[in-house]
Amino acid sequence: MTPTPSVGSADSQWCGGLCHKPLRQLVDWASCVCQAVALVVLGERWADFFRDRGLDARSLTANRLTGGEVNDNWRVSRSDGAEWVLRHYQRTVDADELACELAAVDKLARSGFPTPAPVPATCKDGERRLWDVMDGRPAALFTFVRGRHPVQRPGGYGSMDLRAGERAARAAAQMHISLMHTELPGSRSPERDPWRQIGAFLDGDLPADPLFADLRDPLRQVHARLMPIYQEPGAVPAGLIHNDITPLNILLGDQDEIVALLDFDDCAQTFLAYDLGAIISTFGKDEERQLDRGRVSRLIAAYESVRLFTPTERAVLPDLLTAHAGAQAVQVITHWIRSGRTNISATDSYSALDFLELSERPLSP
Repeated sequence: MTPTPSVGSADSQWCGGLCHKPLRQLVDWASCVCQAVALVVLGERWADFFRDRGLDARSLTANRLTGGEVNDNWRVSRSDGAEWVLRHYQRTVDADELACELAAVDKLARSGFPTPAPVPATCKDGERRLWDVMDGRPAALFTFVRGRHPVQRPGGYGSMDLRAGERAARAAAQMHISLMHTELPGSRSPERDPWRQIGAFLDGDLPADPLFADLRDPLRQVHARLMPIYQEPGAVPAGLIHNDITPLNILLGDQDEIVALLDFDDCAQTFLAYDLGAIISTFGKDEERQLDRGRVSRLIAAYESVRLFTPTERAVLPDLLTAHAGAQAVQVITHWIRSGRTNISATDSYSALDFLELSERPLSP
């Protein structure tokens, strides 16, 4: 999930996730700007990283970007005004997963899809290397994209900007078409798939926790209903999904067009329709944060204006969206339990509320 220094401002920029590591691990300290952002001169050990990408590290400065959850991210600037974003990964460190993610982003950017393009290192054999290992962790450089995030609700959960949601749904469909039939290197972990997340939960000890009393049976039921499409490869369109299309991962331009879909750190290889789950969760609710079926229908229609569902896909769409909400609920409540949070109920989770409503009143396919 990508943060923003100023949500909804006219001068937000792509910035990635929260920085946790000491500055000395990335750069040589130069000076401090405010409490959260540091202006630094890039250290010598990064010289080769930038040189391989046609840049001289001695001419670059970097502002540390803060406010998110994962990864170290820096806005890199040159005196002539050119800018990039340097990401030093903390979450995705598996080589196969990272190769798949960056190859997909590279393919999308080169095809004209609005997303920050990885800046490749050019090898002697002509190969384009999209990332390197620095200080034991992967690092990649991206083009900088200026824009603003859709205005969020007070408190930062979701957005009432339905037009932005519709644009996001159309962008998701275009992304799916652009990557369809593309063979990507590496692979993303199956554990990122919502149905598999529910299955892993049901196989563990947590279902016995009283917090899950109202969720256990509906989770088992939706898991069982979706099992046939997992046992029959090709039954439903699948491929790489973004898996986190929310306001913080969208930048809008002057005409409210999407100028960038950001942060593929959560991307997954699974059924394409799952991407609508996050879009509906953040753009498909009313002012009370309850699912608004009229808004949901418009979001689904926006997606289908670009890519039509297959008959089988349309038939299982209600269960796919229910499973997505269920997997999100399991993640949230499990985190609460493991972090020692007390005096809570499952219905404190908006995702759990969505899941229960979709289980009791499935969307019309």
